[in-house]
Amino acid sequence: GADLNQDYITHCENEGIRTEFHFPVMMLTSNWWPVTVSSMFNISNELLPRLTHFKKYYMKRYIGRKLDILLQYSKGEVQTLYTKKKYILQVSFYQMNILLLFNEFPTMTVEKMLDKTQIEPNIFMPALVSLIKMKILNCQDINPDQLNEHFQETNLSMNNNIRVNDAMKNDKIKINLMKIQQANPMNKIDPNSVYSSVFEERKLAIQAVIVLIMKNRKTLKHNLLLSEVIERLARVFKPDIPAIKKCIDLLIEKQYMERDDKERDLYKYLA
Repeated sequence: GADLNQDYITHCENEGIRTEFHFPVMMLTSNWWPVTVSSMFNISNELLPRLTHFKKYYMKRYIGRKLDILLQYSKGEVQTLYTKKKYILQVSFYQMNILLLFNEFPTMTVEKMLDKTQIEPNIFMPALVSLIKMKILNCQDINPDQLNEHFQETNLSMNNNIRVNDAMKNDKIKINLMKIQQANPMNKIDPNSVYSSVFEERKLAIQAVIVLIMKNRKTLKHNLLLSEVIERLARVFKPDIPAIKKCIDLLIEKQYMERDDKERDLYKYLA
């Protein structure tokens, strides 16, 4: 609550820790809020030290308690320092981590962004799409005319190049990007095309997971790859084996990976 926030600020001041940004926390008890802890990912260098410091402070203050950080319910504000007119972007924690990548890299492919953040693809892609639709980020491979209400994850590919839009313009100083991410584009799709759209989104998620696994492992046996893909996506949906095999073939065709010449059930990642 408010007392904990103020006590933490005082604690930081006493330790001589400079607070570059406001860091309010809301404490929920598991008895009253039966929530699921989100899967972890690579939190940005700007945010990780503060999160780690607060967790140490809390665990020392309340010995014996368990503290989980619910990233999926977290939000914040970031300021654009690269635009002529300064904007404040109200973003989800996932959107924030995506944006903060560009403090380090001027341009990245979708694949590299996924690899750097390690955010689950089914969470990452809607967050990225929301930032592109609002023209906070530019996709150099997408025609601006495509950025309408029907633009979605399936319009992007792993090798698309993304960068910040330093020419962005908006009538508002404060821009709420969480509303865009939360909006469900499926509501505006013809019911007859829902199955096809879901299938395409799942296919993209499977491909993204395969690429991440192979990039980390470099080489992997067929059955182990299948098992790991199913395990990684189990929280979202259960991919069937034929769908995974099709995605593997597609990624081989796109030269993301290849079969070993001698061991045909062994895959190699191609950088």
